[in-house]
Amino acid sequence: MTWSGFHQGGDRTTQVGGIAFGDFSAPAFFPAGLSQIDSDRFEVAARAWKRAGPFWIHGEVGGGSFQVEQRVLLPTYGRDALLDVAALEVRNDADQWHGSLAAGFAGRYVTILGNLAYAKVDTTPGFASGTRPGPVAGQLSGASGDVTAKSASAGLLARPWPWLLVRASARAHSEARSARGTESFFATALGASAAKVSETSGEIEAAARAGVLSARVRGGVADGTDRFRLSHGLRFENYEADLSKSWFSGELALSPGSGWKVRLSGESRRRERTLSLRELVFGYATGDSVRRVSRLRADVTKSWSSLDFGLSVASSWGKDSWQPPLYDPIYDPSWSLEEAQGKVDRREATVHLVYTGGERWSAWLEGGYRKEEWRFDAVTFPGFLWVGERLEGWTVGIGASSDLTATSHLSFAASLDAPTGSVAHRWGWADATFVQDLRKNVAVFARIFARRFDERRYRLDDFTLKALSVGIQGRF
Repeated sequence: MTWSGFHQGGDRTTQVGGIAFGDFSAPAFFPAGLSQIDSDRFEVAARAWKRAGPFWIHGEVGGGSFQVEQRVLLPTYGRDALLDVAALEVRNDADQWHGSLAAGFAGRYVTILGNLAYAKVDTTPGFASGTRPGPVAGQLSGASGDVTAKSASAGLLARPWPWLLVRASARAHSEARSARGTESFFATALGASAAKVSETSGEIEAAARAGVLSARVRGGVADGTDRFRLSHGLRFENYEADLSKSWFSGELALSPGSGWKVRLSGESRRRERTLSLRELVFGYATGDSVRRVSRLRADVTKSWSSLDFGLSVASSWGKDSWQPPLYDPIYDPSWSLEEAQGKVDRREATVHLVYTGGERWSAWLEGGYRKEEWRFDAVTFPGFLWVGERLEGWTVGIGASSDLTATSHLSFAASLDAPTGSVAHRWGWADATFVQDLRKNVAVFARIFARRFDERRYRLDDFTLKALSVGIQGRF
């Protein structure tokens, strides 16, 4: 049996103040806010297991409760003075239970696993708001919610020959959520929602090795449903969506000797969502969608007596298609909504060098180049233009570490990222750390680090951070 307790409390600044300007908007002022948090958590669990020859079984049941209360103060400033301070209070009390049962068989050539799991969480949320120095008023009454998750899975691991390993697995999972309550933030309204996501998936993987060559392939499919129902005041929404996923990946590795290693890998994924809308009043629902992603990668490494070299080249591309969303009421009946499409392409190359000077010190150097493009070939709303974004640039990093003596250690690292295009910035950081061992598990350290971010395109978001920290660290 195990049990644990946790308490957290304190104040923190939730947001750093600043001023930002948009291309076609007025300046915005983001003042700093203060957040106060008070949370408690307690959990207890009991476990039991039994093994009889190649068979084994394991079970666990447990429960717990937690309470989280957070208060946030957000000031609003005019030109010359503080206008008011908005106060928000959020509270959530919850009880949770869970249980699981796992069993398996471990033979010489075959291993079989099975698992059942159940979890449930009941919550009682609360929300209040107001303006300081006045009191806060409750905006949520009679509220409650729950989450129930169930899953069952099975797996098979077989090695029919010494050079071949086969793995197959299947899983069924469902998660149901419901919430209800009366809110009065703008106007008193009774609300309730229920959602359930179910999915069944299967996957098979095979790995083979022959001399200096090894290969691995993996593929799987998944099907499920997403059901949602909402009522809030005059708003109603009810839909069911069918979900479909498929994926396939492969890897080929070659170790010809003399310190050379080559690895080639690829992956392809597809996700499709088909919506069946049953009711929509004063609401919005996303339409059907299809997402496709493919990736290719090649890694080459070479090791000498004191030098390691690595080269990585990768490319990925994807395409998303969205059917027009559904509205009630439609904003403009004259609009002719169409399918929207977006494409993403990414290419990158990285070189990595590591030099080891005996047992006392080492140094590394890394440099890379990347290029990314986003193209939206079709748009949903009339009046919106087709857009495209591009990012490309270099990244370089250096570092070194040394054992000055048997008990003192020094390390240094720095990096610079400088892309151009639609996103242009200079992001650099440097870090130096000195550690002095006092005893076997106790050491003192001193750390100096600096961060510098420079937004190059609009000169809006720049910051510099320099800091020194000292302390004691222990390993037990």
